[in-house]
Amino acid sequence: MALEPYATKADLAAFWRPLTASEQSRADTILPLASNRLRLVAENLGINLDEKVNNSEIYKSNVQYVVMEATKRRYRDWE
Repeated sequence: MALEPYATKADLAAFWRPLTASEQSRADTILPLASNRLRLVAENLGINLDEKVNNSEIYKSNVQYVVMEATKRRYRDWE
């Protein structure tokens, strides 16, 4: 079962800037990867990140921010 990313393309565009068609396509790949990377780090620390995100708006917004920042950095690497 695929897990939902913590941020969407729409979230990223609202946070950063409008995405080109190419960037939108890449976001479909990068956002889930960044989200799952955080899940793995949390799991290694004994934390259920999805549970934390689902139970706290503050936690959710911070995790979303981290995913969007990681995605922005990845885009800059391609420039």
